[in-house]
Amino acid sequence: MSNITQCHYKFGYNDGEIDPDDINFFGEGVNISGGFIGNPIQLRIQVFNTATITAGNNWQLYYDTDNTPATATQVSTASSVVKIINDTDIADGTATDDSIAVFDETPTYTWQNGKYIDQSNETAVLALGENFYTDFQFNIQFDSNAEEGQTYYFFLRMNDSTIDTYSSVPELVIESTKIRYVNTDSTAGGDGTTNAITGDNRAYASLNEWEAAEQINLTLYYQSHIVYCSGSTPDTTSVEILGWTTNTIYTITIKGADQSDFSGRITDFRIYNRGFTSAEAIALYETSAQLDDRGNLWC
Repeated sequence: MSNITQCHYKFGYNDGEIDPDDINFFGEGVNISGGFIGNPIQLRIQVFNTATITAGNNWQLYYDTDNTPATATQVSTASSVVKIINDTDIADGTATDDSIAVFDETPTYTWQNGKYIDQSNETAVLALGENFYTDFQFNIQFDSNAEEGQTYYFFLRMNDSTIDTYSSVPELVIESTKIRYVNTDSTAGGDGTTNAITGDNRAYASLNEWEAAEQINLTLYYQSHIVYCSGSTPDTTSVEILGWTTNTIYTITIKGADQSDFSGRITDFRIYNRGFTSAEAIALYETSAQLDDRGNLWC
């Protein structure tokens, strides 16, 4: 009998490491979005057991689009949408011998080496003892059947059966272009995901706030970024577009709102209410960042 809980996770990427513990991980419990169709991503999941397992078990990774473990689909080497793929640097079956997170469950638990999987549909047999915890790591890739804008949830199973508790569930959104909004009539503290001026999902109140909140290495997420700017209140806070990582494929574009565009797209930065006094109010230091003035780029 077992009592298994899925408790911690990390997404990550490999840039040549041969030990699964040494790849570059994003933060513990951090969900990610990006243009991952056709691009690999690694996922590490931790579980612990509070009851006895009397025999070895195989462990599998499953995914779902509505966060329902019981109806999830197995991620395999032949599955559609998301599949397990080979990482030529790390050998399939390599032990994960270091926990991805500070394990703070009680009572005291003991670490047990887990497994790395990139060429198999499931792990080799592993018996997770009573009051033990371990990590499983998978190299996965979405194919052309994955849907843009869709959120995918991931679950471990043991012997193809759901485990007892999923207290922490990894989420990944297919988002090849991230869209964010600045509206000077908003107030600071929104997440910039809409052009609303109230609510938690309200627009950023300035370009400076947007830049500070969204700055990432776009190439790691296979993602471009567009920020749409509007509002009647002058934006008086200067901003430096600096500290991102971009290239000619994964770029930053700053656009202004044109209410005459019936499609709702924001097309003309000239109408953005800019109240800057500095000559370098918007300083572009990234080579693939651009201001879009109705199709005319100026930097």
